[in-house]
Amino acid sequence: MNNALTRHLLISTTCLLVVMQTMAQVPDPTRPADAPAAMSEAGNSSSQGLQAIIVRKGKGKHATAIIAGQTVRVGDQIGEKRVMSITENTVSLQNAQGRETLQLLPAAKKTLASPSRAVRYRASRPKGTTQK
Repeated sequence: MNNALTRHLLISTTCLLVVMQTMAQVPDPTRPADAPAAMSEAGNSSSQGLQAIIVRKGKGKHATAIIAGQTVRVGDQIGEKRVMSITENTVSLQNAQGRETLQLLPAAKKTLASPSRAVRYRASRPKGTTQK
């Protein structure tokens, strides 16, 4: 009985290891098709790449970016690199070796979001009126 249990445990463990090895080779299904392959975690702090850019337009216009989990603005430091500029799609960094431009999903097309019908409907009615 003990021999059968040991053999069953050995077979189960082997199957589990094979499945885990196979799953480790499957690419991330949520990664956009045109995104660059995963980068090495070793190296400088910008090696994880540009994650997001937020550009606020209007009075007090300024932009922020998220690089390797750190929120930055123009003039901020990321490791040994200084943020020189932030646009809708790129962030330029500079250090003693030169300038580097990080790009946010180069093939993605950005469009302005339009307000929903409910928001437009509420905005078109005078305040305090109700629908009959």
